[in-house]
Amino acid sequence: MAPDSYAADVQANLASHPGSKYLLTLGSCTSFNRVSASGTMIYAVYGGPFDTLGQACVAASRYADAYVKVLDNTTPPDQSVRQCS
Repeated sequence: MAPDSYAADVQANLASHPGSKYLLTLGSCTSFNRVSASGTMIYAVYGGPFDTLGQACVAASRYADAYVKVLDNTTPPDQSVRQCS
């Protein structure tokens, strides 16, 4: 996403993923990158929370572009994506 289209891109993602929410990753949990590699803000569209990996995987399977990621303050961003089988 380009900074000048954040609002439209986030709105499109929210519309195409019913029940989802969004947040600014800066100041959020440590499972997110704080800013992009170029230093711009990151807005994440997400679903959940889910009690189990299985529940998260079922929800993610409804969308071709979705994936499961642990959101907490102990998992680094490069280790937070989980595989669904």
